[in-house]
Amino acid sequence: PADRPGMRVRLKRFEKATTMHAQSFIIRRWSNLKEVRRTALLWLLGASLLIGAGWFQIQAQQPLYSHEDAAEGGAYIEGVVGEVETLNPIFATKNAERGLSKLLFAGLLRVDERGAIAGDLAESWTVKESGKVYSVTLKPNLRWSDGEPITTKDVVFTINAIQSPESRSPLISAWDNVEVQAKNERTVEFSLRVPYAPFPITLTTGILPEHNLSNIRPQQLRNASFSTAPAVTSGPFTYRGTVDDRGNARSLIDIYLLKNPAYHRGPAKLDRFTMRVYADSDSLV
Repeated sequence: PADRPGMRVRLKRFEKATTMHAQSFIIRRWSNLKEVRRTALLWLLGASLLIGAGWFQIQAQQPLYSHEDAAEGGAYIEGVVGEVETLNPIFATKNAERGLSKLLFAGLLRVDERGAIAGDLAESWTVKESGKVYSVTLKPNLRWSDGEPITTKDVVFTINAIQSPESRSPLISAWDNVEVQAKNERTVEFSLRVPYAPFPITLTTGILPEHNLSNIRPQQLRNASFSTAPAVTSGPFTYRGTVDDRGNARSLIDIYLLKNPAYHRGPAKLDRFTMRVYADSDSLV
């Protein structure tokens, strides 16, 4: 009992010492740790911002130092299975025939890379009378591959050839009940009996050279040499020749095209294009 006052003093001293140690080693160090964490997070955030800013700067400046584009020149060979009987756009029915005729002959309109209708030989076009009249204006200074001008005479000649029953063009039904009239050398007008919304697709048909074919009758046009070996074109390529390889067990024919320097949209990137037509799928093995 006599020791109790001294015991209380010692207990109070121990309690005070414990409290001081707790404040020094736990509470204060926890506060220091919180400060360190805050500083570390700020450094991490700053570094992330610097890295992000650098990446965006590199991406923004990259087009200034580099540009992706197709290399010019060279040749391209495409293989197909089937037959190619004509290169004339008003007779083409098979996929290979239509593809080749598009490379050789331009239409008034075209379907662009996005699938939208765009001008090809046409500079502009307007629709009048509630969709029954289409007025098309050609681009200026259009030329065939032989240097002759492309005019509305060529357009009228092409449509008349399609509409002639003697030519037996598979496109005759698409042009049925359509009247075509050249207003001048650059403006041609199409009159429909009833409005037809898809008519602009019809205007993508390749145009034929009137000056090269005017002496050929419609019934002779399908079998004329022009239909298999066109001497004059308006597309990105001209016809070079055909190598008949029917004696070979693999390929049927090779059709060679060359870049058309007079193409109105600018010369093609490729110098040469070859369509290799195989007799059947077994020939590809």
